Amino acid sequence: MTNDDELIGLAAALLAIGSVSLVAALLPVPDDASRVLMLRFHRNLKAGRGVVQIEEAAGRITLSGVVSGLSGEATIETTTTEPRNVQVDESGWFRVEDLPTGALRVHVTAADGRAVATSWIRT
Repeated sequence: MTNDDELIGLAAALLAIGSVSLVAALLPVPDDASRVLMLRFHRNLKAGRGVVQIEEAAGRITLSGVVSGLSGEATIETTTTEPRNVQVDESGWFRVEDLPTGALRVHVTAADGRAVATSWIRT
């Protein structure tokens, strides 16, 4: 596909034709890790859970999410507390409890050292 003589990637093409959401890797992901991740991802979608799940109880937040092709640590940043580091398991999932309500974002470091952060998410 082209747009003014510029090649459009698959992700951009799918969004341009009206896809509501899209899951795509920002970095190269090993096949074995992708398989485990996507199987778990689709099981969660079928069960009604998404890539990021936010649960609220008594004014506090529990955040669960998945980071494609990464294990190690994720840093959860809020606007009102110190950043918190949480483990990312071998399937790419993390969970952090007892966060304050409000805005938060997630920072991870890829295997090649590149830092990746989400935009601010309102809870």
